[in-house]
This record gives sequence, C-alpha cells and structure tokens, in this order.
Amino acid sequence: MIAAALRISVFRLQSEYRNALAHGHAQRLCEVVSLLFAKARAGSLPAIRKVLRPTAATMVATEPVRPRRPGKKEIALEAAKTAGEGSDRGHDLDPTDGRPH
Repeated sequence: MIAAALRISVFRLQSEYRNALAHGHAQRLCEVVSLLFAKARAGSLPAIRKVLRPTAATMVATEPVRPRRPGKKEIALEAAKTAGEGSDRGHDLDPTDGRPH
C-alpha cells in the first residue's frame, strides 16, 4: 500500500527505505517528544502538564508491589491448624471425621 502510494515497486521500497520502515515511527516519536519538551521549557502550560502527566508505564515502574497481608480469617485458620501442638490436650482438637469442627 505504501509502495503503491509512492508509485514505486515493493522491492525498491524494501531495499531503499528499509531503515525508514523499521525505525521511522520511533524517530518521529523522538521528534515529537523533543518539540514537546522545548514547548514546556518555553513555559507552555499544556506542554508542561503533558510532560509531567504520569503514564501507565512509568507508574508501574515506580510503584513497588506490596505483598498482600492476610485477613483475620486467614490468620485464624492458620493458627487453628497448630492450636493443640505442645499441650497435653492437643489431640482433642484433631478432627475425627476429616471435617473441621
């Protein structure tokens, strides 16, 4: 489609414009970001807001993942598993039919 718009063959497009096809989008993005920073440095408030607005990628990279703390019920279940250990009557707490009491 690009070759047809430029009225050249696909082979010529691939051979002569390989770098532009592979890296053109990234180069254009760099140009846009450079212009945005230049506007922000000149004092343009919308440009400053755009530069300072956090993106999803930067938010993920900067926020550490905190481990989830167990809830009260989870803590109670874990404590109940070892409730009778170390006592004379610990065997009384063992389930006899395989179900928890």
